[in-house]
Amino acid sequence: LSAIGVAAQAVVFPAGADRVEVPMRLLGSGAFGVLPAIELVIGEKRGWFVADTGAGTVLMTPELLADLGVEGRGKIPMMGVTERASTKVYRLPECRLGALRMKGVKAISHDMSSLCEKLGAEVSGLLGNAAFTGQVVTFDFACRKLIVHRGETFTAPPGATRVKVEYALGIPSVRASIGGRRFARYLLDTGNQVGVLLNGPWVARRKLLAEPGRFPSIGVGGIGSDRAVRLALAPDLRIGRGTDLIVRDVPVGMAGKRAGGLLGDAVRAGNIGTPVLERFRFTLDFLREVAWFEPRADVPNRVEPWFGFTMRVRKGAVQIRAVVPTSPAEVAGLKGWNKLLWVDGAPVAGLDISAIVARLRKLDRVRLVLERRLHKGASQQDQLRVELTRTNFLPALPGPRRSK
Repeated sequence: LSAIGVAAQAVVFPAGADRVEVPMRLLGSGAFGVLPAIELVIGEKRGWFVADTGAGTVLMTPELLADLGVEGRGKIPMMGVTERASTKVYRLPECRLGALRMKGVKAISHDMSSLCEKLGAEVSGLLGNAAFTGQVVTFDFACRKLIVHRGETFTAPPGATRVKVEYALGIPSVRASIGGRRFARYLLDTGNQVGVLLNGPWVARRKLLAEPGRFPSIGVGGIGSDRAVRLALAPDLRIGRGTDLIVRDVPVGMAGKRAGGLLGDAVRAGNIGTPVLERFRFTLDFLREVAWFEPRADVPNRVEPWFGFTMRVRKGAVQIRAVVPTSPAEVAGLKGWNKLLWVDGAPVAGLDISAIVARLRKLDRVRLVLERRLHKGASQQDQLRVELTRTNFLPALPGPRRSK
């Protein structure tokens, strides 16, 4: 989300400090990624805000703005993921993010009820990029920390890949190539849970939705109503020209040709979200206009749902983490928290997620045995036996065209 003309004024670090670390929650229980959230204190009030690099400014619920007693002035245009709108601007009292103080921050009002419902958690707003003008921000998903560095003294992390960043309406973007196609510009958006959202004009030019019924759909939210996107799977995403930064098996959401807002943007190809970014220790350097990607030793126990489900390991058992609506897994009756026992006649006990995924990838049809309830001494009646057929649920994007 971007708003024209809304900027932050001053970020104040504690005396002698070059960085401030803030605890970060990971919100979301869907089949895809999570959203990072941090606690922000505004005057005498406080609330949890999604740390959203896809937002150019700070958004806040009307209720919290009313509690603060601040009045909106003027009107500015803003553009969300799905629609455009206009809003008043509110000047906030001093804000505190951990030991960091932010003065003169401006915000716009937005109803967060739909987002809260999807996340299953209460959030008071979005903390966008305007709050960190001139500083450096690290998203450490593994340690669940947001780290704000003083821009002037920040040094590049060793072993990280440097990627040039450009800004439009306060939102960072990078050059990337998906599925071997030509490099194009993609926003970096920690407020996107899907993976890579491909804009309607980009999808239409490549005729990727010539047979839309092949792809299941989910709703994505923004300003105004939700919009449906069709799910696919890209074999790889290369981030940055001239880098070796390649992400494999990337979940994709394809917008229709009538999409509005940022999904209707004909200049950029799309939007890279948290399911990709959380595979790294990800740093945005607003001062130097670059991003740093550090590989993680531990990858999240979430995998792309080839048959419509994701998995995780918990207490030594392989569990179904989530089931995607309209997928073969949902039709067969799989539920989150089911325990996976057998895949195609072989037990999964002792296997890690990667080994199970490798087995699934070889199959177009798979037989699963699951335990419906997670408790000791489960009887035979508690088992669920299903057969899933891959119906192009998450196919690779066709027709690769590589840049020279």
